[in-house]
Amino acid sequence: MKKTTAAAAALLLALLVAGCKEKESKVVQETVTTEPEREVETVPVIEEPTKVIGTADGIMIYGGWGFCTEKEGKMVAAEWSSVGDSVQIVTEDGAPVEKMATQKYANGTEESFTFVKVDVDGKDYWTRTTFVSRTGRTGVILEDGYLFSAPDMATMTQSKVKTGQLVVTYDATDDFAAIVTYSKSSPYGKDLYILKNMISIDDFTIDSMITQARLKEYAEKTNPAEQLKDVVRNEILELVGSER
Repeated sequence: MKKTTAAAAALLLALLVAGCKEKESKVVQETVTTEPEREVETVPVIEEPTKVIGTADGIMIYGGWGFCTEKEGKMVAAEWSSVGDSVQIVTEDGAPVEKMATQKYANGTEESFTFVKVDVDGKDYWTRTTFVSRTGRTGVILEDGYLFSAPDMATMTQSKVKTGQLVVTYDATDDFAAIVTYSKSSPYGKDLYILKNMISIDDFTIDSMITQARLKEYAEKTNPAEQLKDVVRNEILELVGSER
């Protein structure tokens, strides 16, 4: 009887051990079972449209330290500009590249202006929008006179022009020519008008008038060492077709 009981107990123990191992096997199988991999959704990359960089013709309407470069976030004078200088205005999608910036002067003072990017003989500079015109060509004033606010004799202003002065002109009627003049408050210049017979866009005439204006400056100098000798002055005047 004791042997039978012992045998039964041994059999029961064996069954329990086998059952535990089976459960452990199931637990292991359940543990290592992984879910199938999900497909990763691809998010389309939206590319920004490429900006079209170009240039547009421009003419300087300011004479002085008009061309700047940017140093440490501030504009500093870099090159001299003359009225009538041709430049290329840099554009993005057809619009001038502009930005507000602070200009630092040699004496340490600063002022803020709107600048436009320009290309001058292959070099990039910044100039104030009030220093350059986007239209027109160079002209020279043939005689002293007044300007008009419209192509009408009744609109004469107090603004004057002098003989030999360079301006930018872009349109004309039978009696008037439209010109662009430098103005501190007018981006790309202020439109005014002049009598058509008081301006010329002929290249030879422009060169001649500039030469005569410079000779006049020499003649007005009080220091004899800075004056041209009469013989030299007369020879130059003959070359440019002027009477003595």
